[in-house]
Amino acid sequence: MTLSLVPLLSFAQQPRLSFKHITQEEGLSNSTIETIFQDSRGFIWFGTRDGLNRYDGYEMVVYRNDRSDASSISDSYIRFICEDSNHKLWVATNNGLNLFDPVKNTFRRFTHRAREAGGLSNNMVNCVLEQRDGVILVATTEGLNLYNRASNTFSHILHSGQPGSISDNRVNYLYRDKKDNIWIGTDNGLNRFNPENKTFEIFYPSGSRDGNAGENTVKVIQEDTAGNLWLGTQDKGLYLFDPSRKTFKGYRHSETNSLSLSNDQIKIILSTPTGNLWVGSINGGLDLFNPANGSFYHYQNEPDNPNSLSQRTVSALFEDNQGNLWVGTHRGGVNLYTPGTDKFKLYRQENNASSLSYNDVKAFYEDKEGYIWIGTDGGGLNRFNPRTNTFTRYRYNPYMPASIGSDAVLHITEDSKGNLWVGTWGGGLNLMDRKSGTFRRYVNDPDNRQSISSTMCKKHLRTAMAIYGSPLITAD
Repeated sequence: MTLSLVPLLSFAQQPRLSFKHITQEEGLSNSTIETIFQDSRGFIWFGTRDGLNRYDGYEMVVYRNDRSDASSISDSYIRFICEDSNHKLWVATNNGLNLFDPVKNTFRRFTHRAREAGGLSNNMVNCVLEQRDGVILVATTEGLNLYNRASNTFSHILHSGQPGSISDNRVNYLYRDKKDNIWIGTDNGLNRFNPENKTFEIFYPSGSRDGNAGENTVKVIQEDTAGNLWLGTQDKGLYLFDPSRKTFKGYRHSETNSLSLSNDQIKIILSTPTGNLWVGSINGGLDLFNPANGSFYHYQNEPDNPNSLSQRTVSALFEDNQGNLWVGTHRGGVNLYTPGTDKFKLYRQENNASSLSYNDVKAFYEDKEGYIWIGTDGGGLNRFNPRTNTFTRYRYNPYMPASIGSDAVLHITEDSKGNLWVGTWGGGLNLMDRKSGTFRRYVNDPDNRQSISSTMCKKHLRTAMAIYGSPLITAD
């Protein structure tokens, strides 16, 4: 497999992004996406509020909780997905943790058992992370859990108020940096975990444990290429944390600065290996950080642009091993940005006579003069002038015998004399007079054995015309 990374986007001007949308029409189980992940086999996984989805680029396989099947996933509200060093998929839900068996297509459930020791401390699981030594860390709304594979049990770490304890029991996010430091985001502070003695070093974005409400609530953590940590808070924007200096720098939304953060309610952050930093927020769309001046480029839903972001709330971000950016939204499904596709210009039907006549394109031909001829299934024939970027339309008109025979154009070619031949569905074979823009039609006449054998002309080449559903004939 070849690894292809998207380069750091140029910041001389705002990079243009064009998105492909994946919705429930493509098989997605729910339009609100909580998490996105790619496994070692190349599958893309979408965790939604109603089902786990496995996507191979063409088809979607959906896993939901089935109360009558103990081997089904424990809950259909998916919060987080990760893969361990044994290539096992761990899935966090609103009601327990799951280990997926890709061979049997079944799930092993781990839940809180009130009267039994060794279970999860709480069934609301927010995040999962594997330590370098293989220990699985589980973030819940009631403490940090450590999974012992040998005994198949969990030990619990809770806030005790003593020095070295975790700062808060509500654990939101787990992150392992390039130096194998384990960072933990809680509802009251950032923690660096020491796995050997199970102690924590605490850092407060507000400067103290008793900071402003929400300021110390760390929802998501990402490391940039310089080794700094970016922290997303509940409603106080972003913080850039320098681990070596132990300092914080804040980024907030400002009504008077259009280049500030779109919204302070951060849902997700993604730092890519090539240095791009993406931020998703509630009703703020997608932000791209510009490190040159500390500003942000904004990407929002544009009702008149079908290739814009599908919704305003971005809840999940992931870059796959080919450099594609996957963007999960609230009630808008998945948006896919593929680098390189923005190098292609899209031509489509618009409300002006010089645009493409119809979006369903069936045929192309470049003539000797460099014009591009385009056949559509419903909009007739178009001639594209690459010098002016404009289209000239040739449509069927029932009151003009010299118009093209049908608006369903299936094939176009040019003979050795430079004549343009156009095959249509139901309008026969058409010979175009380029000077006048008129057509001579060759259609089937049941009373004339010398006429063309069918009016359904699917394909022809120079002087030979293949007639759909009829024998091959040769024109004089």
